Amino acid sequence: MVRARAERFAVPARWLVHIDPDRRTLSEGRARDLSGYVPGVEFLRRLVGTIDGGAIKLGPASDFSVHFGAMDCEIEVISLGGECKEATAWFGALATCRRRATRLPEGLSWTDQDGPPSPSVPIAEPARFVYDPDPSLGRSGLLASFASAHGLARCGPGIDFLTGPIRLSSPFLDVFEVEEVHPLDIKTLRRVVSLRGLGTLEIKTKGLDLSVDSLRKELRPRGLHPVTLLLMGGDGPGRAVIARRAK
Repeated sequence: MVRARAERFAVPARWLVHIDPDRRTLSEGRARDLSGYVPGVEFLRRLVGTIDGGAIKLGPASDFSVHFGAMDCEIEVISLGGECKEATAWFGALATCRRRATRLPEGLSWTDQDGPPSPSVPIAEPARFVYDPDPSLGRSGLLASFASAHGLARCGPGIDFLTGPIRLSSPFLDVFEVEEVHPLDIKTLRRVVSLRGLGTLEIKTKGLDLSVDSLRKELRPRGLHPVTLLLMGGDGPGRAVIARRAK
C-alpha cells in the first residue's frame, strides 16, 4: 500500500485506476463544481490520456459535461429509486459508449448506442398517458434518445414530462393515465380539487419554481380520492394534468 497525494504519485501507464475525489474540502459542504475536487480537475483530465483506463467518480449534479464531455470518455449517470446518486467518467479500456443512464436496483442501462444517433422529439399536448422519466436519462443527456426510440413526445418545450397514446412499460418511466387537463391556475385547481373531492395529492412539477408543500396547502385537498397533479411550466402555457398512476 502506498499513502501519498495522488498528484505526486507516479501512475504507471498500464494501470487501470478508480478515483473517488474528495468533495468535502470546502466549508459549505460537498463541492458541486469539479474545481473544488481534490485531486483537481487538471489532474483528472490528464489521467484520461496517459494511462490504459479507469473510472472517476463524480457528483451527479457536478459540471462533468463541461470537463469530460468532449473527451474520449463514457459518462454514466446512476439513479437509485428515482434519484440520481452518482456519475462516473469511464475512460480508456473501460469505456464502452459515450453516454449511459443506469437505473438501480433494476440494473438496467440506456446508452447513446440504443437510440437514434440524431433524435428528434416532437412537442404534443398531454395524450392518454404521461410519463415521468427517470432522472438519469435527463442528467446523462439521453432523454431525447429514449423518447425518440419509444415514439414519445414532450409535453412542452423544455419540459421533461413525456406523453403518448399507448401505455409503455419500462423501469425508466413512471406511468400516469390522464383524467383531465387544466390551465395552470391555482383558483381553477382549488375549485376542481373541491368539486371532485380529491384527497391526498401527489404533486410533480417540471419547469416551475414553486414549493410543493405551499401549493398543497393552497389547494386544500380534503376529499377521499387520491390523484397525482402533474404541473408543467417551461416556455409554453402552463398546464395542470390530473392523473392516476397506471397500475
